[in-house]
Amino acid sequence: MTSRSEHRRVALVTGAARGIGAATVLELASRGWSVLAVDLASDDPALPYPMGTKRELVAVATEAGSRVNRVGAVRPYIADVRDPSALQAAVAEAVGTWGGLDAVVAAAGVIAGGVPLWEMPIDQERAVLDVCLGGVVNLARAAVPALLARPAPRSGRFLAVASAAATKGLPRSPSTVRRKPV
Repeated sequence: MTSRSEHRRVALVTGAARGIGAATVLELASRGWSVLAVDLASDDPALPYPMGTKRELVAVATEAGSRVNRVGAVRPYIADVRDPSALQAAVAEAVGTWGGLDAVVAAAGVIAGGVPLWEMPIDQERAVLDVCLGGVVNLARAAVPALLARPAPRSGRFLAVASAAATKGLPRSPSTVRRKPV
């Protein structure tokens, strides 16, 4: 175990195979962090577009590892944010590998829409709510105790990434479809 002065910061990032999650993993590694890069790494049959893949997740972890220049500093980890026990296992992996957790970034997210809400297939609606809302809650339940377990003075952070649709309507998304006059 390293002393407090030698302590390397440790992060867990979901949605790590692509997009904001992948960019976050790469940036944290560039700053010397150890990172557990978590992603479902497979398609969701409820959604009509491809998800990040295992190959993409491994590629992000490999590139990030080269940035931090430490063998094993960034590891890919496959887990579904909708599964609380899978997230508990991911947190346990980070803690067991690096001795603790200093930051958690909930960047996993999916979208659906393009049709009025009342026409959206229920399985797509459930996927969006279960990943974008439930996944953040599941991750907080699994990770916050590990963040709080660090010795004082600790500076743990839990960040949840939200869609731009939360602040600005997006054309043809369920939140912006208007009813046609009768």
